[in-house]
Amino acid sequence: MTRQLFIAPSAQNDLVDIISYIERRTSEKTSDRVLRNFQRVFTTLQYSPHFGHQRKDVRNKSLRFYRIYSYVIAYRHDEARVEVVRIIQGSRDFSTVFGDASRD
Repeated sequence: MTRQLFIAPSAQNDLVDIISYIERRTSEKTSDRVLRNFQRVFTTLQYSPHFGHQRKDVRNKSLRFYRIYSYVIAYRHDEARVEVVRIIQGSRDFSTVFGDASRD
């Protein structure tokens, strides 16, 4: 079953920043390839949203995470759609960005 894909404004901004950074540091050709790979992952998540994993250090258990390059796509899903919430650098402190599970 294909779910509808929704990319939240914060994730759209993240992706624009990532692609712009890559283009400035490398080339337009490289940034286009990276963007196509992100789009492929989004399509994969529409068909198979369980590919991602949960994190023990994130309070919101509805979020799943999927790594691409050095970035992590944070998303949630239900029967009808997949919502990409954020795309962040994998080295970031997830408990700071998404809420610390140890505070519950």
